[in-house]
Amino acid sequence: MRVCVIQFETKNSREENVKKAVGMLEKALQLDPDLVVLPEAFNTGLQEKSYTNTGGIEEELSEIIELSEERDTVLVAGVIAKSEGLRNIAAIIHRGNVIATYAKVLLFPLTSERRNFLPGNELVICSTPAGKIGLAICYEIRFPEIARKLALLGAEILAIPSQFPRKRLDHWENLVKARAIENQLFVVAANSFGRSMVVDPWGRASIAGEGDCILVEEIELEEVWKIRENYPFLKDVSVLNSLNVRIL
Repeated sequence: MRVCVIQFETKNSREENVKKAVGMLEKALQLDPDLVVLPEAFNTGLQEKSYTNTGGIEEELSEIIELSEERDTVLVAGVIAKSEGLRNIAAIIHRGNVIATYAKVLLFPLTSERRNFLPGNELVICSTPAGKIGLAICYEIRFPEIARKLALLGAEILAIPSQFPRKRLDHWENLVKARAIENQLFVVAANSFGRSMVVDPWGRASIAGEGDCILVEEIELEEVWKIRENYPFLKDVSVLNSLNVRIL
C-alpha cells in the first residue's frame, strides 16, 4: 500500500494555498497512492485574517473533491470550514465524496484557536479502502488518550494533519513515534512546517526535511495485526482502567 504525505507551508491566501495543494496533489496522484494526507488548514492557514470568509466543508474542499472523483485514492485533508460555526476539521474524501469529518476537539490554547473555532465533541474512525483510519489534528498528538481510544476501537492508521511549529519539531518527532509504538499502528502525519512523517508500529520512521515536498512510503496494514497478535500489549489496558490510585 502506497502512502503520500503532502508538505507545504500555508500562506494568508486561500487562492494561493489551494493552488499549491492542488498542484502537489496532482503530482502525488501520478504515483498511484492508496492514501494521501495533506496538512492542517491547508486552505487558509491559521492566521485569523485568512479565514474570515470561509465557506462550508464541501465548498472549501471542492477542488480536492473534484480531483478524487475518478480515483480510488483515499484523501485526508485538514480544512478550516463552517459547520454550525467555524471549525478546524480533518476530512476524509473518496471518489468525489466527503465520507468522514472530524472537528478538532482540543484547540490549541496559546493562539487564537479557542477564540475563533468551535471544538468538536467526538472522535472518528472511518473504514476506507486504505484501512481503518482514525483522525487527530496537530496539538492533539500531545494527548496519548486520543490515539489510544482510536487504537482500541480498531484504527490501523492514525492520520494527523498538522501545523506543528518549527521551534518544537523535536517534540513533534518524538510524539509521533510514541503514538505509533504504544498503539501498534501506523501514523501518517502531514506537517506544514517540516518533518512530515510515516511511522510504522515498531516506530521506524520515514521523515521529510523542510520545505515543500511529497513524502512517499510503502506500508503493509497486515503488520498492525501481526504485531498486535504477537505482542498483545493493548489487551492489558483494561487492567489499568479498573485500578484505584493511592495518594500518600
